[in-house]
Amino acid sequence: MPVTLPTTEPVTARDSAVTRPRIMLVDDEPALLTSMRRQLSSRFRVETSDDPVDALARLADIDDLSVVVSDMRMPVMNGASFLRGVRERAPDVTRVLLTGYAEVDTAVAAVNEGQIFRFLSKPISPEAFAACLDDAVRQHALVTAERELLERTLRSSVMALVETLAMANPMAFARATRIARRVTLLGAVLDVEDQWAVEVAAMLTHIAAVELPPGVNERLHRGQELTTRQAEAVAALPARSVALIADIPRLDAVRRIIRWQCQRYDGRGPVEPDAGGDAIPLGARMLRAVTDYDALEARGMSVTAALQRLCAETGLHDPDVLEALRTSLADLHHETRYVQLADLEPGQVLARDLVTVNGTLLVSRGQQLTGRIVNSVRNWAGHTAIEQPIAVRAGPDADPPA
Repeated sequence: MPVTLPTTEPVTARDSAVTRPRIMLVDDEPALLTSMRRQLSSRFRVETSDDPVDALARLADIDDLSVVVSDMRMPVMNGASFLRGVRERAPDVTRVLLTGYAEVDTAVAAVNEGQIFRFLSKPISPEAFAACLDDAVRQHALVTAERELLERTLRSSVMALVETLAMANPMAFARATRIARRVTLLGAVLDVEDQWAVEVAAMLTHIAAVELPPGVNERLHRGQELTTRQAEAVAALPARSVALIADIPRLDAVRRIIRWQCQRYDGRGPVEPDAGGDAIPLGARMLRAVTDYDALEARGMSVTAALQRLCAETGLHDPDVLEALRTSLADLHHETRYVQLADLEPGQVLARDLVTVNGTLLVSRGQQLTGRIVNSVRNWAGHTAIEQPIAVRAGPDADPPA
């Protein structure tokens, strides 16, 4: 990577209070890397490696890496292969390839296959290289901001949909939000990277419940046995939910989680023959465990009994996920208090069904109240009396034991 950088003013002035971007330089010449680090340290936090295999292994330990620059000609692994590996492990990191004139065809292929931001032909002027680094940092900032905005927008949109449908079908969608909340707690224990996708999948996997025959959602809510036909309709919910959200962009990971939750950990299932273990997305394994736990709790089982039942079904669940579920449930608080309608607040979780004095269900147990739901309940109270006091728990915890 024979490039010499100017040691004068940085290309872009940076406020000293702002953290400098972190970049990684990969080249098989240690002396050159030392020189590059010295020249770039005034404007970047510089990581270096003379071994692309080692560099790939280190990616998981670097939280705020913005740019990776790699030379093309290296032993063991060339730059194009290395940057494809970077893309697989850290897709948001901007990737730049340095190559000689004789390697242009290879570099073009690398850009097309590995979605490399830019490749530079050697020799390159210090000014051009410096400008490329600044552009690469800006590109990383744009990609990261877009992803974060997308995640917030999708999550907010899904929550709004779930809240609206919760009032139309409170049993089904209280179950969805209850499961999503528990998936969030489980994800914290497992330190899941794409937690937002798992949470959205947990909420959307039940969206097709509005299509269930009358009475089925109530039987699920109460943990009652289903007929063969009813059980078949429930088993088809994930596939129907995937079909309903098929045209929503940027939800590929969510659809994959919903679809694969039907696959057993031992590889048996409808998705793909003999595909088990780590071939099943972690989010799908989490969603299956939490969903099955919720069904057992609905039958009146305690936390301990429900977990014992899940562990006894050999081959169905990932043992590591079940152990993490046990940990997440052990941290929950189940203190219930009773309040009047005027005391309902967003953030509270219903410990019991909220019903009218005539027994009509308005909001199901386990539903975390939002401002929209609280207002809707108070509007209902203007037309029909609501049974009070109302059993709630403070905070977004899971349900109290049955």
